[in-house]
Amino acid sequence: MAENVDKIRADGETRRSNPVLTAQTGGETAAKEEQQTHGQTLTAFEEQAWFRHQQDQDTPDQFALAWRLSPQIRIGRLVSALEAVLKKVPGLNVRYRFDAQGELRKFTVRPAIQPVAFEPIADEAQAIAVLLREQGKPCELHLEPPVRFLLFTGGPYGVILGAVAHGILEKQLSWTQILSTLTAIYNGGTLPNLDQIVEHGGLTEGIGLPDGSRQINLPWLYRSESSAVREIIDFAKPCYRHVSGGAAARYGTTIEAARLTPFISAEGGPQAQMRVLAALFGCYLSTISAGEEVVVSLPVDGERGDAVSDDAAPAPRLRQVVVRNDGRPLSEIATQAQKSLTQRGNGVAASGSHVLVTRRLEPSASLRLADVTATRIPLPPAHCSVDLALAVGDEPGESLSLDLITGPQVSPHIGGFLLEQFVAWLVGQTAALPVVVGAPAPTTNAPQSSDGTHEAEMAETILAELREALSSPQMGLDDDFFDYGGHSLIATRVIGRLLSLHQIEIHISDLFSHPTARGLAAHARRTGGRIVAPPAVTATPHSGAASAPLSLAQKSLWKAYAAYDFGDIFNIPFALRFLDPVDETAFRQALLDVLERHTGLRTLFNEREGEVRQHVVAFSDLPSYQWFGYSHQSEASDWRERLAEEAGYRFNLAEELPLRIKFIRDGASGQQILSMLFHHIVLDEWSVNLMMDELAQAYPARVANRAPVWNNQPAPFHEFAIAQHEAGFNQTHLDYWVESLRGARGGQPLFGIETSAGNGVASSSSAGGWVELKIARSVSEGLYRLAHEHSASLFNVVYAGIAATLHGLGAPDDLVIGTSASGRNDARFFDTIGYFTTVVAHRLRFTEGITLAALIDQVKNNINQSIPHTDIPIDLIEEALSEEEASDRKHMFEVFIQLHAKNKLNGCFTLPEGGRVAFRQVDPEKNESLLGLHFEVMEEVIDGETSIRVLMSYRTGHYDAGRVDLIASTLTATFGRLAEPQAGVLPLAALVSPPQAVNHGGEAAS
Repeated sequence: MAENVDKIRADGETRRSNPVLTAQTGGETAAKEEQQTHGQTLTAFEEQAWFRHQQDQDTPDQFALAWRLSPQIRIGRLVSALEAVLKKVPGLNVRYRFDAQGELRKFTVRPAIQPVAFEPIADEAQAIAVLLREQGKPCELHLEPPVRFLLFTGGPYGVILGAVAHGILEKQLSWTQILSTLTAIYNGGTLPNLDQIVEHGGLTEGIGLPDGSRQINLPWLYRSESSAVREIIDFAKPCYRHVSGGAAARYGTTIEAARLTPFISAEGGPQAQMRVLAALFGCYLSTISAGEEVVVSLPVDGERGDAVSDDAAPAPRLRQVVVRNDGRPLSEIATQAQKSLTQRGNGVAASGSHVLVTRRLEPSASLRLADVTATRIPLPPAHCSVDLALAVGDEPGESLSLDLITGPQVSPHIGGFLLEQFVAWLVGQTAALPVVVGAPAPTTNAPQSSDGTHEAEMAETILAELREALSSPQMGLDDDFFDYGGHSLIATRVIGRLLSLHQIEIHISDLFSHPTARGLAAHARRTGGRIVAPPAVTATPHSGAASAPLSLAQKSLWKAYAAYDFGDIFNIPFALRFLDPVDETAFRQALLDVLERHTGLRTLFNEREGEVRQHVVAFSDLPSYQWFGYSHQSEASDWRERLAEEAGYRFNLAEELPLRIKFIRDGASGQQILSMLFHHIVLDEWSVNLMMDELAQAYPARVANRAPVWNNQPAPFHEFAIAQHEAGFNQTHLDYWVESLRGARGGQPLFGIETSAGNGVASSSSAGGWVELKIARSVSEGLYRLAHEHSASLFNVVYAGIAATLHGLGAPDDLVIGTSASGRNDARFFDTIGYFTTVVAHRLRFTEGITLAALIDQVKNNINQSIPHTDIPIDLIEEALSEEEASDRKHMFEVFIQLHAKNKLNGCFTLPEGGRVAFRQVDPEKNESLLGLHFEVMEEVIDGETSIRVLMSYRTGHYDAGRVDLIASTLTATFGRLAEPQAGVLPLAALVSPPQAVNHGGEAAS
């Protein structure tokens, strides 16, 4: 021991005198930490573990575990809980370094964000491969924590939680403690007692013998050393190919515990089962090796004695038994072997054994996350110094698990067969139970269709809904949802209609993973019960007056509207330039057709005694209101000035309709320009495309002097508001957001609170401006390709690109970004024009070395998992967080990203005679911004060509011209890198160009 410690100290002197080694051990950061704290003294076991770690890094003392987590898992809540575990469990958040005196000590570090790595996967095999790689990779104990967590997302069976632990903490902590703490934090319960090591716990499984193992006289058991015998590949299981150099493997099955009862000679219990299995497995190996003696070792039964008092002991004491099938009855051989194992004195360190029988490390009972099923995925160890090891564990229903672990010298193709034959021999049968390798995901977890006919019928039903939602009647069974403009909002519509109208349930994650009608049918299931027919078309639309309270989203908007003195901050101005002449009278009548169908557009808002209510104006009363203007009524002036005047109009919502439609004539070209101004309280993003679709149907009909024929009558918005008011807000949904965002910092300007004036105070003014980023066609194609490669939407990819850029420019590792959600969780209102949209906040975590693929997957999961909870307005969430955290922050985020998918403000009306009236959107001038940075992703189809552009609005009190140019140029460059082949596998640092320095005046410095 003394010479080992001296060697460690000598290493410390070398490191302090070698600047390269000093940098490798943490550099200036480590030195500063050591100056601030004296660190903690290592135990004798830790010193020995460190010494072994330094001397033999090719065989790392690490152990990986993994669990499948059912789809009910809340990823944001889990990440927060894992970060809290790393902070709260003593010993997890430490680094082993030399102090200024050359003494090896452990230091607690407190970074703002603890590392929880995200890895996107296509299947479970990828997760297993990553965990085995991490388990076999030397741990940098001076830089990395001894326990590391990984989250794998995107696979077919939900989230996989992985963990890798170093054995240096073996005598101080157990997985039972760690998982119990994780469970308590995730579930909001009381933390367990962390002062005691749980009996029979531990962090690693310890599959090995002190001096290795002896080979059994079974030549066919071992890997061929001949260079003529190359690697054998099972093509049915390509994900489980073994590396040429040899590695440990693990195979598993179960048996009924009652099978062992006839052979147990003494008291029962787990140790008795271990002893009898040691005897039986040894006897089986003796049988197939022609009666050779087989030496079996297993841990000492309850005699922790010296192993506990000698804290430096690297492994538990073992007992040995020699087993030979000499023709006696099996029960007699087993009885003799068990007697030998229980004799006192049979506790010396075993050597020369052939086989190890041990308890399987199984802490899964401590992982009980609320509403989540966690299923263990057993993994082979990184280092196995024994040829054969049998790990025994308890299973539900009076069963035992048997894991056979084979060492690197054993053929990678024999373990499953050997375990299968042992079980068959044990139960006296010639056939055996199925054996699994590395415990792949059970196929029974995947939803099954009753037969091919029903699956084909479901595929046709799904295809019909996809065609309608995407307005793509030519779409086929194997066409990709995203290739036709699909995104999460449309996915919500499709899923809701399939469930409510056809009783077909699909999950949004399935739609991203299997984005074709045929692929979805294979993962869909019938919910049972009577199929509800679609609502009948109403003969006469809702035309009478009605009164209703505000919806939750409207209340939230009204609160902000009042805070801005009922000004023009929530005006939604649109402008269209018609490239062909338009019949303004026919257009007005088409708008009336839309107003007749959608009561929300003809609504007044009155506040009495503190309550705001909305009152529907009867359709017959519309002539009493001024809301439409012809071009000949417009004064001769610059059309841009007229659009600006309209955009700044101040509505009196108590007395006038919440819309103003005016035609303006461009004096220079003679073309007609249409100004459409709406108050946001009656119109959201989804509604704009609905309105344009209906105008595309009504205008050609009115040009032909006939009324349009509608296929359905949308439910009126006020019915939604009444139903939501009666139900109240969903506390469970609010809790979801509070849990996801708890502890997140409030929104702050990207470059701090400096202004261009340099006065150190961020302006509260909403004054702002905007810039346009045009994306080259080749880059757009690359972004679509990247989305397709990662089963993501274009919005997921662009969102990730913007977030990566902002992080590269200095945004925090724990970044909250706002976006909009459709708020249409009720299929009855998918075709209703109104204000359903809610603002939501998603939390992104940037860990060291995070790849683009991992960030895209994180964005996708954040959005998809939150969709069922998007009925809660952001102000309620912010209020709940402020009350809980006693915070005075005003807003959760500084950055907002919004998608305008398949923007229908560019297009044409097709006339009955085959003519067309084409129009293009005129971007409005923006001189105000509620948010620091607002990115609008415009996906547009013009003359059959799809294009992407990004509009970036900003508050001038937060970002001056220099900083705006820096953000825009960096983002444009980032999009170009994202569009390159194989960009997903690269770390973000390789994709985001280093920003130019920004001087005190705010201009980009060269």
